[in-house]
Amino acid sequence: MNISALLLGGKSALSKGEFDRAELYYERTIHNHPKKYQGLIGLGQVLAKKRNFRGALDAFENAYALNESESLLENIKLLRKLVSAQRN
Repeated sequence: MNISALLLGGKSALSKGEFDRAELYYERTIHNHPKKYQGLIGLGQVLAKKRNFRGALDAFENAYALNESESLLENIKLLRKLVSAQRN
């Protein structure tokens, strides 16, 4: 399956609140297209919705390693705060 179809499937599932299904689409995207950061962003969004902030942070940090964008950096900063708050 091409990356556009996988990303669209993940986005559609995420918008419907089907987080487990969306996670599968994004994991498949990452597996099939490891150099593309978009799957990591989608996975990070899903994991954040599932309140797995540590996993979301990892996904966004990996995406940032592939594509150093300001918006990813902002998400990383926010997730670091959420991870820290979960520990306390």
